[in-house]
Amino acid sequence: MRLISTVLALGLTFATPALSFSIDDLHAAVADEDFALLEQGLDTAQSEYLDGDRSADDIRALYIALSRSAPKMADFVKSWFESDRSNPQAQIARAWSLYNGSLQIALADNEYSREVVRSMQVDMNELIRAAWKTAPDLVPVEDAMIRGHGLHIDSQTPLEVMDLALERDPNWGSILRALHELHVTSAEVQKNFCMSVAEDFPPVDFGLIRHRCLMTLALWYGHPEMLDYAYKHLWDESDPELTVTRVAHFVTWTNFTGWTPEQIDWAERILLTHPVDQFELVYLAQIADTFQHKVRHAHGRHLGGNNSVHFVDVFRQERLAVAEDYLEKDPLNIGLIDLVDGVAHAQEMEMFLGKDGNVTYRPVATDLSADEKRARNKAAADQRHFLNLQRLTASPYHAEYWREYANSVARRNLPHSLFDGQAARQNAVIFSNDPLAQLEGLIGEIESNFRMIEQVEAMPKDELDRIPNWKSFYRNTDISQKVLCPYLRARALKKHLCESYPASDTRCRESVLGPAERQQRLLDRANGAPDCQGILSASPEELWYDLTDFSTATNQSRQ
Repeated sequence: MRLISTVLALGLTFATPALSFSIDDLHAAVADEDFALLEQGLDTAQSEYLDGDRSADDIRALYIALSRSAPKMADFVKSWFESDRSNPQAQIARAWSLYNGSLQIALADNEYSREVVRSMQVDMNELIRAAWKTAPDLVPVEDAMIRGHGLHIDSQTPLEVMDLALERDPNWGSILRALHELHVTSAEVQKNFCMSVAEDFPPVDFGLIRHRCLMTLALWYGHPEMLDYAYKHLWDESDPELTVTRVAHFVTWTNFTGWTPEQIDWAERILLTHPVDQFELVYLAQIADTFQHKVRHAHGRHLGGNNSVHFVDVFRQERLAVAEDYLEKDPLNIGLIDLVDGVAHAQEMEMFLGKDGNVTYRPVATDLSADEKRARNKAAADQRHFLNLQRLTASPYHAEYWREYANSVARRNLPHSLFDGQAARQNAVIFSNDPLAQLEGLIGEIESNFRMIEQVEAMPKDELDRIPNWKSFYRNTDISQKVLCPYLRARALKKHLCESYPASDTRCRESVLGPAERQQRLLDRANGAPDCQGILSASPEELWYDLTDFSTATNQSRQ
């Protein structure tokens, strides 16, 4: 009997043997860029696992750490693989690193990102197949095959790989990763599967594993016969492994108009306080938004006891510390970035017991001075700019992330950065599935910049002398190249784009295209600028933007 697997399956907490190679040891090897030390530690961990002294989840944790998005970690794993391409440990670490990176890139969902993701997946699958040939007993290799990665015509099926894994080491993680293979099967097949995999465990674990398997399949895939069983046990708190799955199903699929106050309080408590790993945390963030919407609109109940307090804001605040901890280790995880963004500088909420006995929330009263508020706002803006750059680094083909970066970089009170967002906005046009929307944003930014320049031009000389940064900026800026010609080009391109949009699209109606007074002044100056001649007669292909490289578009080439 494998003691550690039994302990984990039952959720027991008594002492287990000390591990000879820990996550901290792994991070130390990466910090020292010591491939040999890492390999020695992983070899020792694998030997302990095969001897029954280390759990499958312990092995998973080591390789999950190697797959994190921290640039130093990703670079280390890539260099490690390139130094020894036949090493199955390096192969699978690189494969999972590529996989996690591809998830962030795929968020862009356009032809550019899809092509890059396809290429990453090809490389990932080749690495998984190579590692499977030489190290089929390596847990992250098994996991990859069980999840359907790396498969080819001659390979075992995911369920066959799972059987091999359970034969060597009965563990819930291998079963969990195989359940996707059951999603379109009958209730009878699902019940037989759960009975079969539970029999691989010691008798003391049989009931727990069978129940966990039945509950997970029912709550994930919703077969009516399986749900009958699941709903009888939905409020059973005996297995913490099922808590997130239970609350997710409750919030997403049950009839929310019939929720009781006690059920709502239960879901609220789980969302705010239940211990979770980083994957569950990001998942719960999505559930929290759905929960807020359903409770507010179906029950007329504003979670937090205050119409101005959104439950999602409370959720993000309550989960901030753990989200920041996870983000430190996985800084290009966009789900975690979204959780952290702006929370530390938002108004704090406090929890109290309302008159009706329910836990509610309210904004904490603050007595900040004007200087403190300015400092807080600056800190929030600086964080937003940094996190926008992190999103963009993780998913560089995402039009909205380019737009958000442009919004944060072009600060109107800093003359030297007035045009720093234009290249980013042009990239947003290129990568967008709706380029007209991004083009309107670019046109709006140019109009805003022109308004600032008009204000500088209208200043008396003595006033301009008192703001030397703006005076120097204005004198050294080629208005034609920075404002007039880009504006004329963007408007001409918009006109051409509108020819391929439906006539019903209000953005292309003449009344929308027609300039207001300030826009007309800008348009007149652009039409009269010698440098802008020829733009209106250019073809759509000539007007379309060239991609600006990442370093230049994010102004890093000047740093």
